[in-house]
Amino acid sequence: MRLPILFLLLASCTPKGESDCTNQIDDDGDGFVDCDDPDCASECTGDTDTDTDTDTDSDTDTDTDADADADTDTDTDTDTDTGLDEVDDDGDGYSEAEGDCNDGDPNISPTASDIVGDDIDQNCDGVDGFDGDGDSFASETSGGGDCDDEEPSTYPGADEVWYDDIDQDCDPSNDNDQDGDGLDMGSEDCDDTDATTVPLSVSDHHGVSMVCLQGDTFTMGSPEGEVGQDDNEEQHEVTLTHSFYIGTHEVTQDQYRDVMGSSGGWSGDCYDCPADTVTWNDAALFANATSTLAGLDSCYDCSGSDSHQCDLDAAWASPYDCPGYRLPMEAEWEYAARAGEGAAYSNGGSLSSGGGGCEYDQMLDDGSYLRDIAWFCGTSETIDCGAQFSHDVGQRTPNAWGLYDVHGGIAEWCHDWWGFYSSGSVTDPIGGSPGSDRVHRGGGYLSYPSELRSAARDNEGQGTVSCLLGFRLAKSGQQ
Repeated sequence: MRLPILFLLLASCTPKGESDCTNQIDDDGDGFVDCDDPDCASECTGDTDTDTDTDTDSDTDTDTDADADADTDTDTDTDTDTGLDEVDDDGDGYSEAEGDCNDGDPNISPTASDIVGDDIDQNCDGVDGFDGDGDSFASETSGGGDCDDEEPSTYPGADEVWYDDIDQDCDPSNDNDQDGDGLDMGSEDCDDTDATTVPLSVSDHHGVSMVCLQGDTFTMGSPEGEVGQDDNEEQHEVTLTHSFYIGTHEVTQDQYRDVMGSSGGWSGDCYDCPADTVTWNDAALFANATSTLAGLDSCYDCSGSDSHQCDLDAAWASPYDCPGYRLPMEAEWEYAARAGEGAAYSNGGSLSSGGGGCEYDQMLDDGSYLRDIAWFCGTSETIDCGAQFSHDVGQRTPNAWGLYDVHGGIAEWCHDWWGFYSSGSVTDPIGGSPGSDRVHRGGGYLSYPSELRSAARDNEGQGTVSCLLGFRLAKSGQQ
């Protein structure tokens, strides 16, 4: 097809007096020496390029002309190719097609070192920093927020898998805080599925009102010189590593009847009085029954029907591990009773030297009256257990954490076997070695003031029945 085109073009451009142009160079690169070539145009007649070719060539030809002339074709490349540019414009060894995210800057390429914090992605990995696991988040060591740059499922904002000791979302405060209340499950939060359950919040547990307390370190026992001190109260540091619930008051006769079907009380028709004349075993059975109502595993293994004998179920390494209801550990009881107070009583008062009788107006060293916080021998008309009934729970002033009747009212069974304290600091104590007696705390409505102190301890066989013995329910927080 070239010959007819050449013929037409030559026929329309006649050189002046010559059959051919003197300069036989194809200046415009169209494949022909013709009047359109600048070096030939001066030799042509006035008819310069009489054809109608407007050459809108979009540079789509496959011209293979190897003409040594330096081609100055400035046609704009208007092809419709939508692929990435394969030309390395900035000379860094990478084109756009080869991953160069800024081919106008030779300092930016897939192998460049990223300068963290300048908001420039020098290494074209999508982040301002080093992203070793490809999750689009820079590592913490390179200034980013990825706390594990070898694990692509761990990055800021990832879905957290709760309580697995792996911080998927790179927020260390959240791995044990499912409900987002800012409290860690276990040590601080009694229920990590409910943001309204926080320390000192009160909730209903199948008819029993309980307060949530977070674990902490406190001084257990009494200081030297405290009036009424006994030799089994040696002061020592105790750390409770877990949160727990404890009843705001003793289990009442009405509550006991609702769960067990019968009254445990000496004062059988005093529904809001503490359930008394219950053995330690009776209290353990009540705890198990409440666990069953809540759909929780029981803490105690009890054998026999009439003369049942209970102890911690072998399924649990310690009472703290049981998720069900139980009796409070002695350390939990004193921690809750003190409510952060180091004095003999939770209101900040202590007995004055020479005090401790059964006077109604028994005054403490801070000027307060014991009767304001406790039922004790000074508020009773008789010391005859059979004639003097106990009093409704919750009638005296509670301590700072909302617990009523921790001083007097009725003595309360604790989980622990009786024994002397371990020397030195201790974490999550479990009491003495197994024996015959269990601890009880708080004193009763016929007790002397010294027996009502926060540090005061006593013990009875776990089958003992007394009008002065009842219990307060407890439960470990979510674990």
